[in-house]
Amino acid sequence: MAFALRSFPASGKPENRALLESAFSQVKAEVGTLMIDVSVNGANVSVDGRAVGISPIKDPVFVDPGKRTIDVTLDEYTPSHKTVDAAKGSSQSVKILMIPKPKTPPPPISAWRPSPIFFIVGGSITIAGLGAGVVMTAIANGKSSDADSLGSSIPQSGCYRPSAENAALCTELKETLADQGLFARAAVGSFAVAGIFAVGTGALMLYAGTEQFGTPKHAGGRSAASSITLVPVVDSAQKGLLVVGTF
Repeated sequence: MAFALRSFPASGKPENRALLESAFSQVKAEVGTLMIDVSVNGANVSVDGRAVGISPIKDPVFVDPGKRTIDVTLDEYTPSHKTVDAAKGSSQSVKILMIPKPKTPPPPISAWRPSPIFFIVGGSITIAGLGAGVVMTAIANGKSSDADSLGSSIPQSGCYRPSAENAALCTELKETLADQGLFARAAVGSFAVAGIFAVGTGALMLYAGTEQFGTPKHAGGRSAASSITLVPVVDSAQKGLLVVGTF
């Protein structure tokens, strides 16, 4: 009837409109009238499970007297349920406030964690490099001692213009010195490889520790920068690995 009244032509007979309005008033007196106002457009509106339209609902909704449940749903909004008491012959406005659903935060990006195999391989190569460097250093020192012994057994004329009897000793001395240089260079290379892998493994350990326990703080809240540096030390007097760091 509400639709018929709204659509009644302007040229229609007044007595017909009066009859329609009278009948409409009699019907309204027996039911409850709800004017449903939803805060967002495009929501599905139903009363007691019966769909009444999509917001905005411009027409009044007529319901049987009693408690009526209004349900409003829309994607990305929390469903709204509201119960009203529709008295016989009453008319009331019902406002429905739709609340957006909380946005689900994206899953956290897992930080890369080095595999234990990196520590095993890095530590193994470091130890092997140090061991090889120590062995090569010992051999080089032995060759140096042999060269000293050979040099002391050669007469003062030396090997610049060796005599026939000194030629063999001079040849052996040159070979011994060449071997000593070769093993000394091999020792330096072994210590260098050990140092490189030690630095890399130490950096991974620091990174893994920082990711797990967080960056340590100085007094006052400043981040403490931790670092480790391993420096191979090889000279005529000593050979080894120097560890320098801040923790």
